[in-house]
Order: sequence, then C-alpha cells, then structure tokens
Amino acid sequence: MNQWLDEVFAIKGQRISRRPYALAIIKATALMFIWGFLFGAVFDGTEEFSSFGVGEALMIIATIGIIYITLYVYLLSSVRRLRDIGWNEYWALLLFIPYFSWLVILFFCFKKGKHH
Repeated sequence: MNQWLDEVFAIKGQRISRRPYALAIIKATALMFIWGFLFGAVFDGTEEFSSFGVGEALMIIATIGIIYITLYVYLLSSVRRLRDIGWNEYWALLLFIPYFSWLVILFFCFKKGKHH
C-alpha cells in the first residue's frame, strides 16, 4: 500500500523538490477536507451515537485510514524535502506542533534545495 501512496502523491525517491512537495501536501489536505465533508454529510447531527450501527463503525474505520494516509504523506514528504534542503530528518517532528505546523509546511515549500 505504501508504494501506491508514493505513486499517487508523487513522493518517490530520497529527495523531492518544492513543487512535488507542495502538490503532495495539497492532495493530502484536499483528501482530508473531502472526507470531512462526506463524514459531515452522513452525520448531520440529528443521529444519536447511542444507536451506533455498522455504517457508523465503517465510517470511523475509514476516517482512521484517511488520517493514517494523511500523516504518512505529510511525514514522508517532509522528510524527503528535508533531505533535499540538507537538514536533519528530525525537523519533521515540528509538524506535530499545532498551528505552527502550517508555518513549517510553508517554509518547506519555499526553501530552495541544495541539490538543484
């Protein structure tokens, strides 16, 4: 499955430049927004979670899968972008700081790589 994700989000190789990084982040973010919209359309607030059914359980399992895919793409593409910049991969841990992570992603999008 990880090879499929690498191909869909175009994050192959040890390094990625600014454009493929930005496109991978945009695709993963769009996937999260689309899924959130669909999830919100199914659970419009009128249903009680006490009558939890199979459909709701499948939606929650699928949501966990979407979150896994998004985190995988964010972290993998950021690590590969950091390699292109010439920085240590541990800087990708900054993505786990709420609100600050978007500044980090923007920085990674605009910072020029050392290997181009």
